[in-house]
Amino acid sequence: MAKANKNSLIKFLIFLLIFLVIFVFFLFFLIGPKIKEYRAKKSAYEAYLQQNQVLLQEQQTLSNKIEELKTKKQKIISAFENDFNEIEFINFAKEFFDNVKLVKNDFYSDEYGFSVYQFSATSNTKTPVKFYQFIDKLQTYHNIIKIDFPIVLESKENTLNINFILNIYKLR
Repeated sequence: MAKANKNSLIKFLIFLLIFLVIFVFFLFFLIGPKIKEYRAKKSAYEAYLQQNQVLLQEQQTLSNKIEELKTKKQKIISAFENDFNEIEFINFAKEFFDNVKLVKNDFYSDEYGFSVYQFSATSNTKTPVKFYQFIDKLQTYHNIIKIDFPIVLESKENTLNINFILNIYKLR
């Protein structure tokens, strides 16, 4: 009977040893590569999360800057949306010039998304100071207006004839 128990114990130990060999085989050859793959994917995911966090912070910073600019430059932004009124502009220019003529030259769209109306302006004044005051006052006008070159100043008798090109910008 003791011999039967001894044989049973030896069989049990042999089966246990075979089980451990099979378990180690599965662990190293089947599960081991999966663990390496898991670690590689986990590190890639962590790098992705870190990059995503950096991009989210950058997006938030840019969004804050855009909102800040929108509040600071609200007048300019709204000026792009205003329609241009030729008669109103002529009345505005008559504050500085004696005789104002406005002739529409061209209309085009530029590469930045603006519609540009181009006018030739002819005016008379006594001194060039009025022209410079006009340029300064354009900054407060309710449209975005750019005076373009050439600016031609001609002196005739007691008046100064000024010819220049105006570009009026509007959002499309």
